[in-house]
Amino acid sequence: MKTTNFLIFFFVLLTFSVTNQSCTDPCNDVDCGNNGTCFDGVCICDEGYEGTNCETTSATKYIGTYSAVDICNGQTLPASTNTISQSTTTPTTIEIVNFNALVDYYSISSPVIFTADVNTLTGADQSFTAPSNGEVVNLKNLSGSYDISTKELSFTYEYDVDGASNQVCTSVYTPQ
Repeated sequence: MKTTNFLIFFFVLLTFSVTNQSCTDPCNDVDCGNNGTCFDGVCICDEGYEGTNCETTSATKYIGTYSAVDICNGQTLPASTNTISQSTTTPTTIEIVNFNALVDYYSISSPVIFTADVNTLTGADQSFTAPSNGEVVNLKNLSGSYDISTKELSFTYEYDVDGASNQVCTSVYTPQ
């Protein structure tokens, strides 16, 4: 009888332990803030956010001042200084002020701000007018990559002037 009572007690205790453990919510101690949702103890971040607790905007790693060198059809253009900031309207967009050496080359006095998606580093086509001669410069097919170890950004793009032949360029952005 003692053995039977002991076995029943042991079985009830074991069942309680297993049942109690399976009811524990793995998200009880996980705080994903306002930028993510906990699933099975891990934060799944909203678009535009990253980090263990979704505390960092995806644009953060790109923000700063860069020295940029453009090479277009084998010709190296003079280095330029560019600033990258996060868009004020969306956490998934960065703004590159004075995108490349073309801004200096064509004497553009007002800032040319090129926007790019932080997840794909691609941007919409854009045009600007050179004040010195009225030529229209068309930037297009922007795509980029990011080297996490060097923190360098590389962009490829095309441009034409007044619809004339395309120039293919590569920009390398090195943090200052």
